[in-house]
Amino acid sequence: IVHAIREFSHPGEDEMAAVDLNSAIKTTLTVSRSQWKYVAKVKTDLAPDLPAVNCYQGDINQVILNMVVNAAHAIEDSANTADGKINISTTHDDKFVEIVISDNGGGMSDDVRKRIFDPFFTTKFTGRGLGMAAILGIVRGHNGVIRVSSEVNRGTTIKVMIPVLAQEVRESITPIVDESEEDFRGSGLILVADDEESVLVATKQLLQHLGFEVVTASDGQEAVDLFREHSEETVCVLL
Repeated sequence: IVHAIREFSHPGEDEMAAVDLNSAIKTTLTVSRSQWKYVAKVKTDLAPDLPAVNCYQGDINQVILNMVVNAAHAIEDSANTADGKINISTTHDDKFVEIVISDNGGGMSDDVRKRIFDPFFTTKFTGRGLGMAAILGIVRGHNGVIRVSSEVNRGTTIKVMIPVLAQEVRESITPIVDESEEDFRGSGLILVADDEESVLVATKQLLQHLGFEVVTASDGQEAVDLFREHSEETVCVLL
């Protein structure tokens, strides 16, 4: 679990590198589990021979996270949580690796679908409308393509295609090994500091699910102040 959090929050790449999208999906599902586990069952169909892509892993993690969370929220908003389904698959051809995420939520009208990539457009009262616009920017920045199909009361499917990495550098990837959380129960206070709100929310909910108390900071000064205030009970700091 801690490995998944670290891999998602700080993958350690300041430059584009060879990335296994199957591993990125597994990591993101682990980190975001608290966002979807009560509203949907997630089914994955990941191509075992998926070639690597050349990308900024932190950005791709954000794309996958936003799509998964959007799917979970669509199901929750449709009140279809008793039979909520999120399907995630990967495929490829000679040119692109494709991620497909579909849900059986409430879907979108054609008018809404045409506007989802507009900056600040949102259908949520408290939303900021940056999610899909950010996804589009990241995908285009990787020379990729994104396609959205949706039908009211039937659900939504989003396809993201990223160019395949050359064969000679694929061997640099080390796959993530899944670890079980079945018997683990934590205790104590953990301080989480990150400037990405989505990382803070997902990490906090995951750690709370594991039994920890959590305080979060969005910048360095806030982290220092919180650590001074809670230094005696803090058992771990995640930066």
